[in-house]
Amino acid sequence: VAVSGSTATLVPGPPACRWGVGTQSANGGAVARVIPTPRIWANATLAYATDTAVLRVSGVGLGPRPRLTFEPALREGADYSQSRATLELKTRWRATPGPLRVATVDAGAGPVRSGVVVANVQADPRGVRNVSLEVQAHVLVVYRHSSLTLSGYGLASVSEYFFADEDLRGNYTITSNTNSWATLALRPGSAWTSSPRAATLKVLAVRSAGLVVPIGVDERKTGIEVASVYAEPTVAAATTVVYETRTRELVVRGSGLSTLRSVSLSPAADASCGPANATVFR
Repeated sequence: VAVSGSTATLVPGPPACRWGVGTQSANGGAVARVIPTPRIWANATLAYATDTAVLRVSGVGLGPRPRLTFEPALREGADYSQSRATLELKTRWRATPGPLRVATVDAGAGPVRSGVVVANVQADPRGVRNVSLEVQAHVLVVYRHSSLTLSGYGLASVSEYFFADEDLRGNYTITSNTNSWATLALRPGSAWTSSPRAATLKVLAVRSAGLVVPIGVDERKTGIEVASVYAEPTVAAATTVVYETRTRELVVRGSGLSTLRSVSLSPAADASCGPANATVFR
């Protein structure tokens, strides 16, 4: 307890401690009403920019009508109306395809940071239909290096690709394209994903002739997987001693080795080898 004049400030103790839910009293008088800390549940539901009329936000401790803020920003009353945790669209969920996150939630005791994705927003599935991409999840792209070649139809008119990982926006350039293929290259210091771990690269939509066109394998247009991204392989230095002919196995350790098909040794060695897992190459 910290006392200053007529004010006494109470803290619950270590971070693991908490106030008891209900009415907190002191000397027989109520001093606070304690409510559960609100938490938003993640939701990967597909929402079209303007065609999806209603979104429902789920969680615990939200109270009768939580106050929500979003990333990208939405204005209650202008962009949507709210009844309890149900949102009705007035304009659009996002200007471009990508995740819609709850930034903060306030159940009555002040805003709590969330950052949870509550919908994946896609361009409305109508309009220009003369652009398509081929599924090519077998293509391997190293995390920070390599260019990426996409194949499809109508790609000569595409000026921008919208990826599920929105951190890619503005971090690549289209270096060449024709009607049936396009080559993308990372800008210096950028990466194909926001995480160095293995991931799938997915295109949600493209900008063609000034219009955002959704991409997908069916009428729902949920995106196309265009590459599998792996960490850049590294080899750890070692002081292993082996015999020229008698040692039958040499273990090379490092990271990101599961995607390697061969290793060049210097001086050259007459040996066949392959990955045992992500950190060992035999």
